[in-house]
Amino acid sequence: EAAEAETPVTPEEPVEEEVTTPELSTLNERILFACSYFNGKGYSDIHTSAIIGNLLQESSTLNPEQINKMEGAYGIAQWRLDRRTNLDNFAKSQNKSVNDFQTQLDFIIHELQGSGAYGGGSKKSVDSAFKRTETITDATRVFMNSYEVADSSSFNSRVTKANEVNDLCFSV
Repeated sequence: EAAEAETPVTPEEPVEEEVTTPELSTLNERILFACSYFNGKGYSDIHTSAIIGNLLQESSTLNPEQINKMEGAYGIAQWRLDRRTNLDNFAKSQNKSVNDFQTQLDFIIHELQGSGAYGGGSKKSVDSAFKRTETITDATRVFMNSYEVADSSSFNSRVTKANEVNDLCFSV
């Protein structure tokens, strides 16, 4: 019997794929995405957990379209007044939807670390004080008081949420 000749296999040309934000249809997917996002922006596990714990107090499902009709607050951080206007203008400047989850994460970084228009760097003093904290409790308190400017009655709930985020994202 004659051996069959093998057909040479040619590799397929690589296909360039557009990078898009994943669908993030569940709360855990949004939390895990946000953990990776803030870690990627240089925040430690503790600080990342504190940010997201605070956001979960503001929007329990991290819904970028959440509206508090009583206060006129919007999104995952419940921005309102000038900060809401800045969020809207920031999203437009990036050619993104204001309802996009990652755009809202980008806006948080813009306020904390950025510069320029639409509130860029408006919370830089918060960022430096926040990064000096060494525990989830202290980080959560600084972010609550200085970034969210929230009522302290929600503090314990925010710390609980931050610890739950830490367990989900960073526990081995």
